[in-house]
Amino acid sequence: MTNFFNGIIFQKIMGVVLLLLAGFELVSSYKYTRSILQNGTSNGFSILAIAFAFFFGLVLFCGGIICLFYHF
Repeated sequence: MTNFFNGIIFQKIMGVVLLLLAGFELVSSYKYTRSILQNGTSNGFSILAIAFAFFFGLVLFCGGIICLFYHF
């Protein structure tokens, strides 16, 4: 079992999972931004939530690309 976690297949699976999570995060961030722009909000911290979600999605995307194409 330890050989599986150190193998390239596990790394590729984790890369795909990270890319899927990144896509979900970026789409959710975009939908929330559109909702706020159309309906407005009374929460002053919503811009921070949107910015953090977008940044976290980019980090997940970069991590997924690294896992897919770089063997470590």
